[in-house]
Amino acid sequence: MALSFVLSVLRSRPGRLSLLGLLLVVLGWAFLGPASAGLDANWTVPTFSPSPLSAHRFFSGGSTRHAPSGLRPWHDWRAIQAQTRPRSQTVAPLHLRHFDEHAAPDPFRTVYAVSAWLDSRPAVVGMAPQVAVVATMRGAGFMSFPSGAFAEDPVQCFVVFKREGERTPVHFVGQTTLNALPDPHESERDFVTVIFNCALELDNATLDGWDTAEIYATLSLPRLDPPADVFLPVTVLPRVDPKGHQTGEGPTAMCMPPLTGDIYAPYLRDFVAHYRALGFQRFYIYLLDPGPKSLDVIRDLALDDDVVPVRWGLPKGWLYSELAKSMPDKGYDVHPTEWDVPGIDNLPLGVEQTLGVSQNGEFDVRVW
Repeated sequence: MALSFVLSVLRSRPGRLSLLGLLLVVLGWAFLGPASAGLDANWTVPTFSPSPLSAHRFFSGGSTRHAPSGLRPWHDWRAIQAQTRPRSQTVAPLHLRHFDEHAAPDPFRTVYAVSAWLDSRPAVVGMAPQVAVVATMRGAGFMSFPSGAFAEDPVQCFVVFKREGERTPVHFVGQTTLNALPDPHESERDFVTVIFNCALELDNATLDGWDTAEIYATLSLPRLDPPADVFLPVTVLPRVDPKGHQTGEGPTAMCMPPLTGDIYAPYLRDFVAHYRALGFQRFYIYLLDPGPKSLDVIRDLALDDDVVPVRWGLPKGWLYSELAKSMPDKGYDVHPTEWDVPGIDNLPLGVEQTLGVSQNGEFDVRVW
């Protein structure tokens, strides 16, 4: 009787379609079910607590690290190059979003990397140069005596290093030393400026060829591999010439505070001429929110290769005083896309939209 029922169902068109649909569902479950179950079982988002690790391993700085299955390793050179802001005469803090996304412990929850350079001074005494990353992070509760407030420094440096003429980069992970800068305005605690340093060495040996190497670096915590878009290009500083500096013949440079408006426009040429007469050889003019008159003078001064304009980008919301917070929002005197200053390239739109202007002079830029 059951066989007769099945045959009658198969003779009807709706019955054949229903059975075909059921068969497809069963086949789909058979093939996709185990795959999706295996994905759920093996995929683990990196956190700060121990988590299951995939079988994909790669060597890094004398230790074995792990990458989640299916993801590129953190040191993927092409990915880092493609997603890192190009070198230009612009200093704009980069939000290390992975600290936030993976709930890093305070005060490392909100970290902005400002700039990175290779400090060559240790090489004078035979030590490895140091990668130095200037950063800012929340300082509430840590700013009165910041250098002693970070008893434990869990932050590591992640460095990708490619020598001139070589195709294969070297990568390593090193422990950082943390130095926080005391804040003279202790009543206004928000962000604190810090410097993370780590030696440019692998297996206790200095990486050679650093003078002309291309280097990228970022910060992260143990077991948290950084994404490719949070790296900074590392500026390699020239070797220090101790004899030259001792005799007064070494190179010297003058840095001007970030300029806002046009109040100093009439004096910029005299400032450069005065310090050039005293022996200074290079001038860095930082631009926060210059007015049209200041821009006219700076464009003229920048025709000299020894005068280097630098944009000083300020993230929106970085207001450090109650006075500044109570003031109305202020737009740029001249939008940065219209500055037309030699060496200062326009930033990607997504980055530009995160930057703003000073609300009350030094209160907004003093921390870094």
